[in-house]
Formats: sequence, C-alpha cells, structure tokens
Amino acid sequence: MVDNESARRIMAGEGSVKQTSHQSPVTSHQSPVTMADRIGQMIRGHPHGVILTVQVTAGASRTEIVGPHGTYLRVRVAAPPTAGWANLATRRVLSEAFGCRVDLLSGARIRIKRMLLRGTDRDSVAEIISSLTR
Repeated sequence: MVDNESARRIMAGEGSVKQTSHQSPVTSHQSPVTMADRIGQMIRGHPHGVILTVQVTAGASRTEIVGPHGTYLRVRVAAPPTAGWANLATRRVLSEAFGCRVDLLSGARIRIKRMLLRGTDRDSVAEIISSLTR
C-alpha cells in the first residue's frame, strides 16, 4: 500500500520508481519484467497444445508478426476485419511461424484473441517467440 506522501513523490517524479524502455514503471521492491516472464504470460498449456494470446491489427499495410507487446504477441494482417478474413489471416500467419495447426478459441470480433496452437509445446513456442525479438 502506498501512503499519500509516497504517492505524491512518485507522481512528482521524486519517488523510487524506475522506468526502463519497453516496460511499465516498477517500484524499487519489484524486479523488472524480463522477456521470458512476458513470453510466459502470453502462452498457457492446454491438453491439445498451447494457448497463445495475440493482439491483432487488421487492415495493416502488410501481414507480419511484430513481436511481444506486454502480455500479447502483436500480429498485423493486411486482411480487412470483416467476415472473418482477419481471423483467417491471423491463423495462417501463426500456422506458418509455429509450424502447426492454429484454431481461434476466443476473440472472434475483438483485437485480443486466444489462439490454440495444436500439437506443440510451451518450450517450442517460447523459443520461436524469442527468436522473433532478436
């Protein structure tokens, strides 16, 4: 819990808040979030493979996997966000990148989606996502 004086100092930039690039502010008692932590938050185990949380931008100039962004894997697709075209394009680009079948679990009409990567494991997915950020 933060008292009023600590909150005032933090808001004024006098407190013990550390700001690093690509990360949210962390107080001195928290350790910074590492890339491995963020990747671990975006993938979850499933009996049929791995669930990956993605943030999709439809109607982009090109189709590509941008990389991790917070607790999501950012994906841009050129397909329009109508009639399921963007979802199909997202499934295809992820299938090519991870070498497996991809199903949409949730988020058919919103940007944040949960995708099931069938027949793969967390370590393989984490390794591929890590290679995207280099």
